[in-house]
Amino acid sequence: MASTFLGIEIGKRGILSHQTGMTTISNNLANSANESYSRQQVKMESMPSLYDPSLNRESTAGQIGQGASATSITRVRDEFVDNRIVEESSLLGNYDIRYKFMKQIEQIFNEPGQPTLKQKFDDFVGSWNDLALNPENNAAREALVTSSQNMLGFVKEHYQNLTKLRSHVDGMVRDKVNEINLMAGEIRDLNVQIVKIQAMGDNPNSLLDKRDAVLEKLSKIADIKVVKTDPDEILVYLNSRPLVQGTKVSKLETVNSPDNDGLASVIWESGEKVQVKSGELNALLEVRDKDILMAMKKLDNFVINLSESINSIHKEGFGLNPVTGLNFFSYQSITKDSNGNYDSNQDGQIDQTRIFKITGTQKLTGDEKIGESGFLNLGSDDSGKDVIVAYKETESVKEVMTKINQSKARVNAYLDQEGRMSLKALYSESKDFPDFAIRHLEDTGVFLTSFTGVLKGSGRNGAFDYKKIDQSNQFASADFTVSYDNKSAMWMNVDDAILNNPANIAARLGKDTDGDGKLDIPNGVSEGKNAFRIISALVSENEKNGLDKNTGMDSMPVMLDKNQKSFRPFLDSLVASIGETAKADKMNLDKENSIMTGLKNLRESVSGVNIDEELVNLIKYQHGYQAAAKIVNTMNEMLDVIMKLGR
Repeated sequence: MASTFLGIEIGKRGILSHQTGMTTISNNLANSANESYSRQQVKMESMPSLYDPSLNRESTAGQIGQGASATSITRVRDEFVDNRIVEESSLLGNYDIRYKFMKQIEQIFNEPGQPTLKQKFDDFVGSWNDLALNPENNAAREALVTSSQNMLGFVKEHYQNLTKLRSHVDGMVRDKVNEINLMAGEIRDLNVQIVKIQAMGDNPNSLLDKRDAVLEKLSKIADIKVVKTDPDEILVYLNSRPLVQGTKVSKLETVNSPDNDGLASVIWESGEKVQVKSGELNALLEVRDKDILMAMKKLDNFVINLSESINSIHKEGFGLNPVTGLNFFSYQSITKDSNGNYDSNQDGQIDQTRIFKITGTQKLTGDEKIGESGFLNLGSDDSGKDVIVAYKETESVKEVMTKINQSKARVNAYLDQEGRMSLKALYSESKDFPDFAIRHLEDTGVFLTSFTGVLKGSGRNGAFDYKKIDQSNQFASADFTVSYDNKSAMWMNVDDAILNNPANIAARLGKDTDGDGKLDIPNGVSEGKNAFRIISALVSENEKNGLDKNTGMDSMPVMLDKNQKSFRPFLDSLVASIGETAKADKMNLDKENSIMTGLKNLRESVSGVNIDEELVNLIKYQHGYQAAAKIVNTMNEMLDVIMKLGR
């Protein structure tokens, strides 16, 4: 037989369960503006009915209900949407950082704007033209010195600003590593609290929300993967390595890298290098070690090629004095050894040969046929794979040089002002190889040996390799340039002999009177042919207007980079590539913002607090509460009647 007080008990349970519902609704409404909050809902279940099916049960109506109870309070989440947000957050963070810093690089080059490095270079070329037309004019000589210093000053300013920006990015790398460690520790602490509460049979909704919020922030910094297969722990992977495993955290560290200007290298606490593929940390490392560094290397490439091209021509001419054999730009080699022997790891032992340029002994027009087939080994490309260039006996010198210049080898070929083939090194796009150093030269045939006069012998025994010492002995020519000192854009200047006396600027040519191939008697002071030769080396093909023919220069372009044949186009390409990269990053950023907005809207529709909906539920729980209270009150009145009958 059911208890006389069963109705009161049912009413009490109704009051308590609906009160829990109203409290939950109140909590939802209070957090309606909290983006990290997940809407909570009360799960109500009926209490077990009277009676259990058995032979000794009372012969009265069975399965009498005992009311309802609020069994749990759960948060509403869509795990699929959560995982997508974590994935897209890393891409959003990646492109956000990249775009911000690419715009800063673009601003350093002041494009578009006034003045620019390209304009300073045009002024520099114009000053050479003024001198070529008026070689006796001291004002033109002084103007050339001034325009040269202005142009190099612009290069140095750009380089310094890029260096400062790179240092700033490095500081952010260190900060992001600290943030990752802090967030990993926070996730671990939350894991401990969550497991304890779950062991008590409760749902730690607020802690789960907090952990999800931390995971989302962490995913913006690095491309993490979250695994929740085990109910007792959560696994957070960073590039397939566990960052957080339940209560265990693997920390990241930063160490100064001596081969990268002392900038931070990110490693695991066990010593292995951290690999990240996306996120803010990846973007910072990319911008620091690729975009900014490549811009700096291209500035170095610009001034080194400018110096080398002008100096090689300038040394053959005469000043007003007359003086010959002088450099126009200063030159600092990476080593004091005139043969290029170099201590690469600064351990006191010479272990490499660093050569920037080698020029052959044979004078050519470029149209000569090789006459014999062979293979050139130009050393490793930036991926570490040897670059092999095959040539046929029917191919011309120009055709073989074009093959070299179109290959992935970090070396370019061209004919100098005397028609001799020159091979010069480019900057490296990999940390594994030095900048502006020829890596390897080897020929199975005659092209680099007797035909052009670069190497003494063919085959492996006659090859040049930078990883060995005394390799300049492999050259057939003594006309080679030891690699320039690091950060050329910072120290490059007009040579002291020119600064102190602009009359030493070699604007004129001369005559070879003794037949040794060198000019020894200058032409008249009003002749500016050597200045025109320098202009011919500086301007692009479509700007020469017969300069090559009038000055005796060869028509082969002075290659500055792969597929970059002159200085002005090289600067155009440098600025354009930065702008195009920034534009691409902006497009990707807009795309990711759009995707993220859609995902967050979807999550909001599932987990967000809808005030109108909550108010409707509040009224429902309010009416339920009032009805349950009415039951208790009614049952109380009925019991009072019964009690009075007993008296």
